[in-house]
Amino acid sequence: MPLIACHWLRHPRRRANQERVTQRLPMRFPPPMGRALSAGVLLIGLGACQRATPPASPTAAPASAVSLSAAQISETAPASPLQTLLGVFGGAKPAAWPAFDNLPGMQWSDAKPLRNPDSHSPVATHYRGGSTLLAGFGDVDVPDGKVGEDAGVKTDNEGHVGVVLNGNATAVLSIALRKFYPSDDTQDILLRQLGSRATVRRIAGRCALDYGTTAPNTQNNVFFRVTIANAAVPVFAETYVEEEGGNQGPGATNFVFYRSRPDQRIASMKCKGADA
Repeated sequence: MPLIACHWLRHPRRRANQERVTQRLPMRFPPPMGRALSAGVLLIGLGACQRATPPASPTAAPASAVSLSAAQISETAPASPLQTLLGVFGGAKPAAWPAFDNLPGMQWSDAKPLRNPDSHSPVATHYRGGSTLLAGFGDVDVPDGKVGEDAGVKTDNEGHVGVVLNGNATAVLSIALRKFYPSDDTQDILLRQLGSRATVRRIAGRCALDYGTTAPNTQNNVFFRVTIANAAVPVFAETYVEEEGGNQGPGATNFVFYRSRPDQRIASMKCKGADA
């Protein structure tokens, strides 16, 4: 399952400090995503390296349900790429793959869904990779695409995320987003994308275990019920982080969207309810 991972590379025209340069390498989704999604590829030039001027992270609200005020999100603001994506995903019935072909703000690296040879799940036999931009982030340094001694960095937005649609041969059944750098304000990140009438209600968190293991939870998995104006039914989101991994990269924040409440995952990780 290829994704983008970071490796260290010295550059003669910079400080002796090592700079991170990204390449497409075999990437593992953590066990939860490997088993639940087997997401294919995030074929994008996202290689986030060193933060330039990181945006201030708002404090996550303790309430289980949050919506932003009209002062924060204009009623007349155009729908964001994620809001449009989830509007199609949250239809009364699972959307067929072609419904996602021409969504504003989405760039598909795969022209059509591809068979996923790594998946043994009937809900993730096919995938399609691409990228989009999340609102509310600042610039970071990313590789400029050159190799060897000429390799350098350029500026890109931290909100530039990889997107993978997952599903069976006919319909999309889950969506995974991944951005570089861990963020602890995922509820607010979602709200910034989804319009003034959206609600993002926390349904579980403070999980005891990492998925599929007996190890203590290290990824801060949190689950939300998401309603937006342009979706026929609510969708469910799971967010989790991967802390900075030394020469493996700057860490990441993952957003996974489901059409049904992921109770099996919540129970397996022994997560607490929103009011616990």
